[in-house]
Amino acid sequence: MKLFEPIEIEGMRIKNRIVMPAVGTNFWSIDGAVTDKLLDFYEERAKNGVGYVVVGVAKIEPQFFGGLAVHDDSYIPGLKKLAEIFHRYDVKCAVQLWHPGRYEISLMDSEPVSASGIPPPIFTKRKPKALSIEEIHKIQDEFVEAALRAKKAGFDAVELICSAGYLISQFFSPATNKRKDEYGGSLENRARFATEIIEKIKENVNVPVGCRISGEEFVEGGNTLEDMKKIAKLLEEAGAAYFNVTAGWHESRKPLITMFVPRAAFVYLAEGIKSVVEVPVIASNRINTPEIAEKILQEGKADMVSMMRALLADPELPKKAMEGRNDEIRVCIACNQGCMDYAFQGRPITCLVNPVVGREAEFRDLKAERNKKVVVVGGGPAGCKAAEMLAEKGHEVILFEKDGRLGGQLLLASKAPYAAEFGTIPEYFERVLPKKGVEIRLNSKVSVEEILSLDPDVVVLALGASPIIPEIPGVEKALTAFDVLAGKKTGDRVVVIGGGGIGCSTAAKLAVEGKNVTIVEMLKRIGSDIGISTRWNVLLFLSEKGVRMLTETKAVEIKDGGVVVEVNGERKTLGCDTAVISVGTKPNDGLYEELKGKIKEIYLIGDCKSPAKALEAIKDAAELALKV
Repeated sequence: MKLFEPIEIEGMRIKNRIVMPAVGTNFWSIDGAVTDKLLDFYEERAKNGVGYVVVGVAKIEPQFFGGLAVHDDSYIPGLKKLAEIFHRYDVKCAVQLWHPGRYEISLMDSEPVSASGIPPPIFTKRKPKALSIEEIHKIQDEFVEAALRAKKAGFDAVELICSAGYLISQFFSPATNKRKDEYGGSLENRARFATEIIEKIKENVNVPVGCRISGEEFVEGGNTLEDMKKIAKLLEEAGAAYFNVTAGWHESRKPLITMFVPRAAFVYLAEGIKSVVEVPVIASNRINTPEIAEKILQEGKADMVSMMRALLADPELPKKAMEGRNDEIRVCIACNQGCMDYAFQGRPITCLVNPVVGREAEFRDLKAERNKKVVVVGGGPAGCKAAEMLAEKGHEVILFEKDGRLGGQLLLASKAPYAAEFGTIPEYFERVLPKKGVEIRLNSKVSVEEILSLDPDVVVLALGASPIIPEIPGVEKALTAFDVLAGKKTGDRVVVIGGGGIGCSTAAKLAVEGKNVTIVEMLKRIGSDIGISTRWNVLLFLSEKGVRMLTETKAVEIKDGGVVVEVNGERKTLGCDTAVISVGTKPNDGLYEELKGKIKEIYLIGDCKSPAKALEAIKDAAELALKV
């Protein structure tokens, strides 16, 4: 496979083409120091065969909230530990140097700065100070000093984050750079801030300098791919060693990293940059399987592939691919629930399909002191993950599922037009659980008597949840969102009662089918339970499909031909052929009461304990695996 061929960047020999780009793990300390948790996280990826890892973002000034610290020599010993881990496993590594510019969220009372005094539409929305020439040179020198610290710590290269809307890209972009001096105006002038940083690092530190760039900014008045090709040429002439090409800025109003984006959708940007430069180019965004990565390389669209979230989901991806075990890879589904959503909140990240992220040391070499017989009831996300991890510990596991497939609510979630990726999780469990020795019994609504007849040491109940049916007149005339997602037909005019994530998914499915759909939500916001990185994608999709969204509106009656709603104390009827209920779920915990006292160890996990997202259900299963 070309994926596992070595490549050289300025004399730096990298053993394969798999890149783990910088990720805001929030595993560092509050001031940005390297922690044991960060070391454990990266060792898990390094030992499983990744070729090149970029760590960061790494702040070049102390006041920025978030990021590794590379602004002071006192952080070099910690960074050295990190570099040593990579080198122990023959992994080349870089530090990504970062200045947020107008995106700054400060730990101190400092004023954000930028190329010009234009406030950002997101984050703090504070107006930044336009940098003076003297201040520009000072920041450039800080980049150089940070690069020197990275080299002293043993890193093989540095990378400049010239993307996402941070300071360097604020200089690049005509949308944010309105300067009239030598750092503004022409494209050459707008690139000068970055080209001078590269030249100064090459002159004073002499390490390879990579650039993470947006192949297109996707902001109004911003740089297009054709503009970025010209900027890339200027950066290459200044000494850039490679380009890692991503898409857009944080403020772009175009889906870039969610399930709404097809796999490998932005590879064309890398291909465009590659057409004008001689140095290696890395493709990014939604490359989540070795097959997709290999195809990109074989077609010559890029020289390497960036697989950050794919390596969160499965750090063994390179190893499994090398060994021909692609069917055992846990695929990133781009849900963003545990990674991007947590990162944006300043929380330590995790992963929906891999709850071990950030807890690598806890789960390493996990083996049971005594092997037990375990019965798991329910083949949804919690039940399947519990079965997998308990089998890995050495327990004998029997899994009962009442339906003909594993997956539970994930199968329903995957029916939304933008959420098909959820379906890859049940597919993974169907392939992998038998290999782990789990006995799967489908179409089995197991009874208490049958469970007891197996004489288990442990029973795990992962029975999921059922729709809540509100007590309003005429509710018996309605379908539930679960019914509709499972394939039940509706009339042409549909009112969905409840605008949470499940209600939105149901509305989206119906709208794509050509139905006239209205969502009725009691709260002030539609999709209030959807993560920050995805919610606006959902609302944009619903709006584009013509879904009418009513907030602060309460459904009070369902009758033939309509739903009666109450708004500001006044009632009116919304005409419809079908009403769909989506107001939440309640635990299916009945078996617990029947088994209590008859089994020594019995556990409730997932929705049957407390309805939540799949992220929490799978985390529940991991916590259980530590106990049993």
